[in-house]
Amino acid sequence: MILTRTRIDGLPVLYAYAHLSAGSGDYTTYVFDGHEDKAFSSVFLTTRSLDGLFKELTKLPKLTDARKVLTTAPGASHTTSQPTPNEGAAER
Repeated sequence: MILTRTRIDGLPVLYAYAHLSAGSGDYTTYVFDGHEDKAFSSVFLTTRSLDGLFKELTKLPKLTDARKVLTTAPGASHTTSQPTPNEGAAER
């Protein structure tokens, strides 16, 4: 799962790579339609194309806390941060 700063209507666009073998897989873009994330586009990648994708993905900044991205997105002021299971246990 890849989450970047790309937004549509203030919500993050999601990208996912899934594979059944080491040398090929599907790279899919998901967009929220107001009710759920829906696959918007998908491409099947093999060998060199796959190598190029991962070379570019390693250049992206690493996300350390997805809750910050979701709660700071424009239009997401009504969204509250949910504790992780470990935080919830610590509060009890």
